[in-house]
Amino acid sequence: MVYPQNPPSPGQPYRTPGQMPPPPAGNDGRSITSMVLGIVATVLCCLPLVGPICGTIAIVLFVRFNGDYHRSGQQLKGRGMAIAGLVTGIIGCAIGVFYTIYWLFIGTVLGGLAGVLGSAAGR
Repeated sequence: MVYPQNPPSPGQPYRTPGQMPPPPAGNDGRSITSMVLGIVATVLCCLPLVGPICGTIAIVLFVRFNGDYHRSGQQLKGRGMAIAGLVTGIIGCAIGVFYTIYWLFIGTVLGGLAGVLGSAAGR
C-alpha cells in the first residue's frame, strides 16, 4: 500500500520521494587542527619547545576560527573542538614552558659540572 505524501510545511523545500536531504556541512579545518595540536602540545609537553610551539599554534587557530565563527552568525561547525584546542593548547603551552626552562637549567648545570670535573681531571 502506498501512503499519501505529506505536503511540505511552509518554509521547507519540496522533495520528491526518495530524495535525500543535503548532507550537513563538515567541521571547519581550523577547529580540527587546533584540537589536534592542543592534544599534541599536552602529550609532548615534556619535550623542550614542542609544547610551547604546538600550544601557541593551537591558540592562534582558535582565535582565527572564533573570529570567523562570530562573523558567520555562528554557522560554522566545530566550536567544541576549537574550544578543546584552546584549553589543551594553553595547558600544553604552560607546562611546556616550565619543562623548557627546566631542561635549559639542567643542561646549564650539567654542562658547568662537566667543565669543572673535566678541568679537575686534567690536573
